[in-house]
Amino acid sequence: MLFTFCAALLSRLFLLTYPTQDALQWWHQQQVNRLHDGAELIRDGILQELFAIRRELELTYDNQASVSHDQIRQLEELHHQLEAFSNQLSPAFSRDSLPLAFQHVIQQWTQQHPNHTVLTQLPKTLHPIGAKGQIAVTVLEELFLFFSNHLTEEASINVELIHTEDSVTLGVGLCSSAFHQCKAIARLREVAYLQQSFEFLTQGHAVQSVASSKIDWQFTWQSEP
Repeated sequence: MLFTFCAALLSRLFLLTYPTQDALQWWHQQQVNRLHDGAELIRDGILQELFAIRRELELTYDNQASVSHDQIRQLEELHHQLEAFSNQLSPAFSRDSLPLAFQHVIQQWTQQHPNHTVLTQLPKTLHPIGAKGQIAVTVLEELFLFFSNHLTEEASINVELIHTEDSVTLGVGLCSSAFHQCKAIARLREVAYLQQSFEFLTQGHAVQSVASSKIDWQFTWQSEP
């Protein structure tokens, strides 16, 4: 009787898993869509208006010298800040190419952390991103956030993207002369949560391996049509 009940319960949970994963993938994609729409609103609306105002001020400055150069410079700075913010919300190419989306995450991080070295092996072909690819982008962002919060010594990071006929793998390697910091990151509860979340949302696999001087993460999911 107990065995029959447990078997029925496990069967029920198994049947619920995939619809739940699909629902959570949909939810994640909806959040991505909202960020993308907000970024597009800034790019296509506010930035265009600012550009038109700046051109008008420049013409006024040239003709009448009634507008100070500092005002134009402040407007340009506001334009750059809004452009950077829109790219942080959602890069213009974020839906076109998974390698470009990864490259954007890496570029943003290295600009803020120039003391670390990031090496990449990303395909040059423009692979579509897909719902699971968007989740992988979030995974990379979260890993870099862990690095920001726990690495004080110079570190070297490898990021690679491997496409096969059936699967896609994001590989991230971390090594540092202060290897105890790397191991501290690997032991973080949040890193385990990140791996578990990735596996559940993508029906993929997340593997962490710790060697004598390097830590590797591999996140693999089934290729999307």
